[in-house]
Amino acid sequence: MGLIPIRCIVPNDSGADCAGDCQELFSSHLTCTACDDAAGTCHKCSFEFRCRVDFDELAATNTEEFKTTNHIVTSKDLECTSHTGGQVQACSFLHEREEVDAHDKGVTIVKMAKGQKLEFTCVGRMGIAKEHAKWSPVAVCAYRFWPETYLNHAALAALPVKDKQALVDACPDRILKLDDVTGELGFVEGFEYLCTYTEDLDFAQRALKKRPEDDDFVRVAQGDSKFIFEVESSGAMDADQIVLSALKVLGRKLGELQTHVTAIANELAN
Repeated sequence: MGLIPIRCIVPNDSGADCAGDCQELFSSHLTCTACDDAAGTCHKCSFEFRCRVDFDELAATNTEEFKTTNHIVTSKDLECTSHTGGQVQACSFLHEREEVDAHDKGVTIVKMAKGQKLEFTCVGRMGIAKEHAKWSPVAVCAYRFWPETYLNHAALAALPVKDKQALVDACPDRILKLDDVTGELGFVEGFEYLCTYTEDLDFAQRALKKRPEDDDFVRVAQGDSKFIFEVESSGAMDADQIVLSALKVLGRKLGELQTHVTAIANELAN
């Protein structure tokens, strides 16, 4: 249950609804000062979900085939009963396309059979991944350097077509292409996202050079001023909102650090 993504629907910068940062609606349960019960929960740091599924009630309104199969209770059966209303909801799919292509109806909770009934209430709280991975909205996060490329057109013009094709075939990333009409060597569309900077192309070029000191026909190197940043969401937040929220948190922490450093400097000066 704790691993079902919970999303908070808020307006983005353009005013459209998105799965964004919930810090404006809730406080972290670690820092909430409004909790006054033994459970340590309140409306400022938590919310409730209710689930009630009765197999026999569903069977009464379904086909005979339904009565002989198991019914799967999913995240779609969770209903938020807190004051936030529709702003907080369990995430069953990342997007509409995934929901259309899926063979299930959400994140599976349990299977039910004839005569069984399930009813429970669960409490959701806002936290951070430093405390537990279930609070991380990120499934995968990676970056790669933007490639800096160079084509030695003068040397390539003197190269036979079969040798150019050898360069195309030597690159395992398939970032090169050979024009069937002009015979010119170039980069495929979107090659920036395919580069893994293997040495196979370098080995092939060395074999084609007349002298080892000759310039490369093609050069692909990692740049140091630009990079590709990829974020895959767990469904709790939209990927762009994750990045924007992270930048806000980083900015706030840097501001707090600057404040403390300034205070210490003033104490030392006095």
